[in-house]
Amino acid sequence: MDFAQHSPASAAIRSAKTNQTNPTKSLRHCLTLAALILALPAFAEDNPATPAQRAVRQRFVPKPRDARDGNGADCTKLNQMKMDKPGVLMLMAHAGVGDSFPVGEKDLRKALDVTVLAGDDDHLKLGIRIADEKKQQLDVDMKRDGTVSMQLAGHKFTFAYPSVTVNPDSSPTTDKAMIIVNRFP
Repeated sequence: MDFAQHSPASAAIRSAKTNQTNPTKSLRHCLTLAALILALPAFAEDNPATPAQRAVRQRFVPKPRDARDGNGADCTKLNQMKMDKPGVLMLMAHAGVGDSFPVGEKDLRKALDVTVLAGDDDHLKLGIRIADEKKQQLDVDMKRDGTVSMQLAGHKFTFAYPSVTVNPDSSPTTDKAMIIVNRFP
């Protein structure tokens, strides 16, 4: 069965063609056709049965600190990203309270050690120590979606604590905060 032959629009067209002698009937059929044409986009819309799901911001909820929960941090090495200017290197880490991660380039010695000392969804407290130096640790407070810049080990470093957005199917909470580190030449 051909849908186009039995649709209301095709019936109105056929009727308008066969009733050309009656102007009132033709006008009525033309108006019906125009109304159908204007209504077609509404029928063509995709109306899912459930409301559209939107991405949600994942909240950082640290686990209670336990000395046995050691270094569960995951991180990349400093590397050049295509979108960054030449010489600007980036590292991404996921770390919970008590976790630490090294900041350094692949196959080179690390420049910094970073420890997540405390924090929650609104802020993080990082302990930053220059590698291979016995100097005191520098404690830095960062707000959500904020950055902190400082000159360390001969380079400018920027630390960021960005919001993370996930699919609604994913967990709305995590015990690992995302930390972005940029090193400038």
